[in-house]
Amino acid sequence: TRWTGPPATRTGGAATPVRCTPNDARPDDQPSLRDMAATALRLLDVPGTAEGFFLQVEGASIDKAAQEADPCGQIGETLDLDEAVREVLDFAARDGSTLVVLTADHGQSGQIVEAGATTPGLTRSLLTEDGAVLTLSYGTTLPDGTQWHTGTQVPLAATGPGAGRLTGVLDQTEIFTVL
Repeated sequence: TRWTGPPATRTGGAATPVRCTPNDARPDDQPSLRDMAATALRLLDVPGTAEGFFLQVEGASIDKAAQEADPCGQIGETLDLDEAVREVLDFAARDGSTLVVLTADHGQSGQIVEAGATTPGLTRSLLTEDGAVLTLSYGTTLPDGTQWHTGTQVPLAATGPGAGRLTGVLDQTEIFTVL
């Protein structure tokens, strides 16, 4: 992950807010998600061929950080995904015939609650860049302290050819039909 912080506590109100810090354990030679997306696009976009391609870029470590109740990891991994999405959107803008779809495979239980609130399950308080306290509650805590997925609806955003077919509330199987 890009950022790290101390482990979550059971009560947000009792926890001292922490700042997310750069993760020194991340190897310098580890490619970023953006680097991997750029490489994949370069390898798949073969000039002079009429065939298209399908590329899935996943910010899987967002989920891993959420399951560990690690909001610093979630933030860092979300920023990594954002940079990869920018790379793909830049490619799509140059290409002109690429459909880009952004969604999640499931929801997570982490949610922002009142600053310093004490909630059931694990909570974490962060100190934001402007000095405010941001408290997150993880409401699906399992006995071992990990989190589980939720059944909530997830957003879907799309741009490019066919994006108009990906609006409103969709069953996930409808996405396959459009792709």
